[in-house]
Amino acid sequence: MGEKNTWLGNQSSGALAVGQNNNTQFAQIGLDYTQQDYKWSIDLGQGYTKVNTVDNSLIKSMSTIQSQSAKLGMEKTIDETSKWGITVGMPSYIKKGSANLSVPYATTLDGDVVYDNVKANLRSRTPERTLGLYYTEQGTTDLDWNVKFNTEFRNNLAGESGKNGVGFGVTFEKKFWGSCGFGPWLNMKEFCVKMREDEESFKKEYAKKSQVYEDMLSGKNPEAIGWNK
Repeated sequence: MGEKNTWLGNQSSGALAVGQNNNTQFAQIGLDYTQQDYKWSIDLGQGYTKVNTVDNSLIKSMSTIQSQSAKLGMEKTIDETSKWGITVGMPSYIKKGSANLSVPYATTLDGDVVYDNVKANLRSRTPERTLGLYYTEQGTTDLDWNVKFNTEFRNNLAGESGKNGVGFGVTFEKKFWGSCGFGPWLNMKEFCVKMREDEESFKKEYAKKSQVYEDMLSGKNPEAIGWNK
């Protein structure tokens, strides 16, 4: 992942400016385990960021920044259309990293500035922690409404010690028949293909039953035409 003017979402300028095109190599692994109506999940992430420096900045160099993230989840299936879940996690935070700065601290009798080399530890001392709760309900068909309610408590918001926040969200989702296109402009997404297949199956079944009904009216033997099949 490349960031033109930032690194891990951070931005600095002036005396603490950094270079552009900072690159992060990020890897993530996730595991799920299902037991009857419960599903347990874990997601772990590890990143390595190389930050470039610029001239006329107090930051002379930066080590490779190591970042991590973690999330645990539990989901309970209530019935075929609804479920609820809870998550706890730590969004991406700096696990290890440092910056070398050249800081002015005195002047000589000739007016020359004396600099001291300082190594600053960039590790997050108060990583953000989150606790989330959600409930989802899906329709019985692809064209029914789907709804999701969720709330999240955030501790040490954005790494600031003691700062908390709470968020709420409601999401509604509805798939419309027209979104699958018409005539030669057909949408080939899985949902649309399945809907057209179901529609064709319904038409064939309806035509078959209509034929059976007509044959009955004409006096034909129901068993001979597959009435009981």
